[in-house]
Amino acid sequence: MPESDSSDFMKLSTEVAKRFLHTVVFVDDQAIFEEIQQPIVLTAPKRIAKKEKDSQEGFHRSAHTLNVKKVTDEFALKGMICSVLKPNEGDNTIEYVKQSAKRADVFILDWKINNDDGKTAREIINMLISLDDSEYSRLRLIIIYTREPDIDSISASIRDKITEEFDVDFSPDDNGFAFQKGHLRISIFAKEETIVNPGCKERILSITDLPERLSTEFAKITSGLVSNVAIESLSVLRDNTHLFLSNLGPEIDPPYLAHRALLPNPDDAMNHAVDIIASEFHSLLDDFEVGEKANI
Repeated sequence: MPESDSSDFMKLSTEVAKRFLHTVVFVDDQAIFEEIQQPIVLTAPKRIAKKEKDSQEGFHRSAHTLNVKKVTDEFALKGMICSVLKPNEGDNTIEYVKQSAKRADVFILDWKINNDDGKTAREIINMLISLDDSEYSRLRLIIIYTREPDIDSISASIRDKITEEFDVDFSPDDNGFAFQKGHLRISIFAKEETIVNPGCKERILSITDLPERLSTEFAKITSGLVSNVAIESLSVLRDNTHLFLSNLGPEIDPPYLAHRALLPNPDDAMNHAVDIIASEFHSLLDDFEVGEKANI
């Protein structure tokens, strides 16, 4: 495929992914619901050292915070529902994430949660991979979104741990800052204003740009002629659930029961019910011309 065609196809795939994505879950122990205002402190000469230390600690906390209102507002503008989990020390964070995993399309994890040097983030990643390989097999995008400057080391740590734990090779992407295997993708980004190595500056991502980048990252999992049609179909069905159900109200029960009564084996009517639903699905997808997503 020529480069220009490949670029156009990726744009199409990103638009399809954007319509599909609905639920995003952040896990960040520094989540706040209002801006931190740095206090102006009048310092007595004999206490300068202590005040400077307090000021530095306050700046460190401020630099690593996640403004929940700003995050949820940005995602709402893009039509996505965003939840934020703020783990405290001693919380059963893994269980909270496990239950959220049944519904979430994307997880965005801070790297150092309660100053644990990535321990909780790695445990969450391992848990999600295990779940998706077994019980909840599904598309999964995991984003590491951190203020830690050494994202090279974070990338290497994730790669080494998942390779050791699952004994499989995850294909590297984006200069080693992303890993993918099947329908799972892990990408590492730095929060805005993070000071990173010169070769990593393209990995700095603002909250404003985050929703759009999620669509691009998700499209790298799902892009394909038939898969784009499938993703678009699911989006149409999800967005039009109420319209779909309105065509299958109780008024169609009498003709269905009459049909069942005329059958030699009434249990065969179960297949007829499935046929009715499938026909409504097909009609809805035709109305929205989802097949056009494969017309390149």
